Amino acid sequence: MDQSRRQARLERNRAQQRRGQLKWLVYISIAAVIVVVLLILANQVKPAEARTYQQKDGTSIGDPNAPVHLVEIADLQCPFCHRWYSEVEQQIIAKYVDSGQVYLTIEVVGFLDSGTAESTQAAEAAYCAADQNMFWEYHGVVYTNQAGENQGAFRDDRLLAFANSLGLDMDAFRSCLNSNGKNADVLAAEDFAASHGIDSVPSFVVNDQDPPYIGLQTFDQLSAILDAAIAAAGSN
Repeated sequence: MDQSRRQARLERNRAQQRRGQLKWLVYISIAAVIVVVLLILANQVKPAEARTYQQKDGTSIGDPNAPVHLVEIADLQCPFCHRWYSEVEQQIIAKYVDSGQVYLTIEVVGFLDSGTAESTQAAEAAYCAADQNMFWEYHGVVYTNQAGENQGAFRDDRLLAFANSLGLDMDAFRSCLNSNGKNADVLAAEDFAASHGIDSVPSFVVNDQDPPYIGLQTFDQLSAILDAAIAAAGSN
């Protein structure tokens, strides 16, 4: 009888162990699924709104012989630069660039690096996209996928995913990004900004003249500035 009770107790213990192991397997499986889902979500790319860009040339757009050259100094991590892209850029292009009055260039800098190099990395990636004449589409996707400054939104794998979502030549893009060859372009953009006393974004330079226009400019503000510059160019 004692042996039967011991055997029964042993079987119960074994059953409990099996149930415990099964629970751990379930927990591990659930955790693995969660990790996979999070990785998938982290690598999803939100598409930018559809826009048509005419006369693209690297980071510039429009007629290079236009009477006014507008240069924006931008950091792709900057939320105010995103606002300019979302609310003002397309209006400026439609009214002034497409009409041949303004030649627009974006100089991409890495001002907002803090503990990471995400601004610089994103800038280099944008210049890599410019090599395939896809800068304008790329900067739109980058802005659309902002997720806080220096929080990992612009890791190299994300920058590659942005390029892939646009159908870029990934071998060429990856090689460009991994070489850090575009760091010289970022430094040149920062030198241009420094030459005009610019240390914040977005800022704007009209016809390479000082003073620059620092901070977010509304469409109405920029329209007044550009109208005056166009008028001045026409009177010369």
